[in-house]
Amino acid sequence: MKSKSNTTLDVSALLNVAVKVYAGQDARTSPVHSYHEGCGGEIGRQAYCKTCQETDPQTVKGITHGEDVVLVTDGEIAELRGTGTGMEIVKYVPAEQVSAMILGGGVDFLEPNITAKAGGKTALKAYVVLRDALMESDRVGIVRYTGRGVSHLAVLRVHGKVLVLQSLVWADQVRVPDFEVLARPIEIDPREAKLCRQLIEAKLGDFHHADYVDTYAQAVEALVEDKLAGGGASMAAVSSKDTGEDEVADLLAKLEASIKATETEQRPTRRRRRGSAA
Repeated sequence: MKSKSNTTLDVSALLNVAVKVYAGQDARTSPVHSYHEGCGGEIGRQAYCKTCQETDPQTVKGITHGEDVVLVTDGEIAELRGTGTGMEIVKYVPAEQVSAMILGGGVDFLEPNITAKAGGKTALKAYVVLRDALMESDRVGIVRYTGRGVSHLAVLRVHGKVLVLQSLVWADQVRVPDFEVLARPIEIDPREAKLCRQLIEAKLGDFHHADYVDTYAQAVEALVEDKLAGGGASMAAVSSKDTGEDEVADLLAKLEASIKATETEQRPTRRRRRGSAA
């Protein structure tokens, strides 16, 4: 498994963990590609042959199988595609069984269609009954449906008062991590374990999504507005704090320093009264 990048996971201002980043899912792309009928080279996005460089070539469709390309027709591909348009709830499962590892990137809101020719009169009531039953049972629905001729898998869950459909990846797209380094025996100092728990407890809180903003998007928007206003493309640089990492030599010392730093940040400061001596 090839890593995507190397980076650090910041646990606190004085402690970080060096990590390698791996993709947890395989992308599912169409197996059908276009090939140059003349030389068999694959056709690029700009309609030229990657092998002989011919532009605007005559093309055929094919599926790569090992070192061979199996030619297929549009009719054969059309027969493979599904024709259904509805969404079928095939099973209701405990919410905790749907791991975050199998969630796809797409989320859709579902609204009861009260103007539909079929079922419109009962759509709202059926929607609310299903929604409330899912919330009370702490279950989610596993849904199969066809979109643009391709079969999809999704989970139906409740978000506030709305039913949402979140796409799932297929089982063969989920990678199995196999890191031999984690099998090595590691001796943990009880003090290290205790201090790490204290570090977690010092930052306990509730998650409020609105508290987190995309600073890059904000910076891009500010740059665009600045250019439109005729000013310079100036952006304030983000100052980086000296973490003093070179002064902390081992894990235990880093954990202790992190605890003290966290306590200092959370300790309220006293304001001097006016007229008091400095």
